[in-house]
Amino acid sequence: MPLNLIKKKFELYDLAPFYICVTNSIGEILYSNKKEVGINSQEGSLNVYNCIQSLFRESYPLINKKLRTILNSQNTISEAVELLEKDTLLKNIFSVKQVDEELIVFFFKTQEEESQNNLPVFLDSLVNETAEGVICYTITGEIVVWNLEAEKLFGIKGSELIGKKITEVALDIPVLSEDNVLSEIIKLKQSEAAIIEKEIKIGERYVKISAKLIHDKANEVIGVSKCFSDVTRYVTDSQLLQKHVENLQYLNDIWESLSQNLDVQNILQIVTDVTTKFSGAAYGAFFYNSLTEDGEAMKLFTLSGARREDFMKLGMPRNTDIFKKTFNSKEGFIANDVTKHYDFGKNSPHNGLPKGHLPVRSYMSIPVVSMTGENMGSLLFGHPEPGKFSQEHIKMMQSIASQAAVALENSKLLENVKTLSDKKDLFITVVGHELRSPLTTIKGFIQVLSEVNQDNDLCIYIEKVLEQVEALNLLVSDLLDIGQIEAGKISLEKSEFCLSDLVKNTIETVLYAQNTHEILFDNKGPMIVTADKRRIQQVLYNLIYNAVKYSPDADKVLVQIKSEKDEVIVKIIDYGIGISEKHIHNIFDRFYRVPSKKNISGIGIGLFLCSKIIKKHGGTLSVNSVLDEGSEFIFKIPQKNV
Repeated sequence: MPLNLIKKKFELYDLAPFYICVTNSIGEILYSNKKEVGINSQEGSLNVYNCIQSLFRESYPLINKKLRTILNSQNTISEAVELLEKDTLLKNIFSVKQVDEELIVFFFKTQEEESQNNLPVFLDSLVNETAEGVICYTITGEIVVWNLEAEKLFGIKGSELIGKKITEVALDIPVLSEDNVLSEIIKLKQSEAAIIEKEIKIGERYVKISAKLIHDKANEVIGVSKCFSDVTRYVTDSQLLQKHVENLQYLNDIWESLSQNLDVQNILQIVTDVTTKFSGAAYGAFFYNSLTEDGEAMKLFTLSGARREDFMKLGMPRNTDIFKKTFNSKEGFIANDVTKHYDFGKNSPHNGLPKGHLPVRSYMSIPVVSMTGENMGSLLFGHPEPGKFSQEHIKMMQSIASQAAVALENSKLLENVKTLSDKKDLFITVVGHELRSPLTTIKGFIQVLSEVNQDNDLCIYIEKVLEQVEALNLLVSDLLDIGQIEAGKISLEKSEFCLSDLVKNTIETVLYAQNTHEILFDNKGPMIVTADKRRIQQVLYNLIYNAVKYSPDADKVLVQIKSEKDEVIVKIIDYGIGISEKHIHNIFDRFYRVPSKKNISGIGIGLFLCSKIIKKHGGTLSVNSVLDEGSEFIFKIPQKNV
């Protein structure tokens, strides 16, 4: 091997902390990492014997004799290396390594290190035993190191590349390409960490490349080293984790979308679209088992990836073996290729896919099962290419199907509640109208009886009857108002009036019906408002009447009104039974009744109507209450209500 190549090949040994020299078969030194060792040779030439004399003066005669015997004989390089490695004395002085067919590398201990049992591990072994691919080249681009892992990674023997330019090798291995070595060195010098890292893909493997400068003892740059670490497992694990996180986020988004939608057709379409996209299917369908108003079974379906008119021409799925597993099973099903299924082509009248059918090879079905175990329907997916679906798809689709089942059950419950509510509203409206006519007649006859009667005692009873008839009339009006409010038909007939006068008149009406309490009126002066006078009086009557009704052990109720900015504020304060904190949030719900030990009658529509009327005026109705101490109801409406 030419001397210049030998120097290039072993240039990196300059960094070793122990003495290394490379000789030919007769001991002449061709390379040494410590030039000062053996220079003053007695024999006039630089050879391994001079080095031993410099390093091991006291032991020199014995070592020299043994070494000369081995090297000066007719032994080949291989035989000489083998004898040197076996000699008990010599192997404690140095270790040797054969390079190519003509060189011996000596790794020496200094005299101070002779007492140590372990020789320093020479550089070649260290580099080759590492789990990373290592490539080193000089500042002029000549490759000086290409270890075993690099050979495995790139499929090229290091012995074929040593001495070649890195730019030449990069033509066959593009991942090694740089503009030029100099520009790479400049980049490394400019890097704060003095190291540049990047990640690439080589075939199916992900590799992290770390490039670093190599310095000599004077801290001058002499080359570049590159380490190639196989990070395939780390990258694939990270990708799987990222995919798992994305799947969870996707499922969460789907659940939010489903939970905000209670329309069956919308739910079916959302689920069909997202599952078709997520599974990678070309087409998807959701067949949902439903009942008509007459209780007959029917199948609703939604599609994704195909036109509805194309699907309608095919009719409903037939009772083949594949579709039995689709609609009767509670497990997911995959056919990697339906044309190779044992049942394919054996069912009349089509004996295979019907004419005009969407091209399907891959097939997957996912049952949608309720929490009670009822099969609510099935999701079907198809793709024109075989082998498109996996067990991972089944797991994800089953998660979405479970969410869809909950959403469909909620929708069904809401539909049932709505149906019952509609029937109830119809019943209330019919009963209200049926009661109003006889009550009007009864009231008319009692009023006539009151006018012709001269008996004072009888007049008292007649007044009581009239009070109860009026109470029934108010109840019927409230029931009919509920129907109007729910239908959104309630309207306001606004006019300008004095709210203070209306409060006084309402207090008198309540006292006429209930004279057990003193109702105090704190009036901050006449207040003119624009509102529906009849509806505001309805609110006032309900709130003041309730204040009396729900404070059976008290004897006072306080009504306050005041003007603040552009609105009027009305407070009705009682000192009665109060409302607990757990019930106060539901107090304005329709038909909600607060449990009470006093067994006070009522059906829970008064406060509901009050809140709706005040809201219709653009105002607010609220309550502050302490159990067993009393309640304060406050409503606010704009003074100039448009």
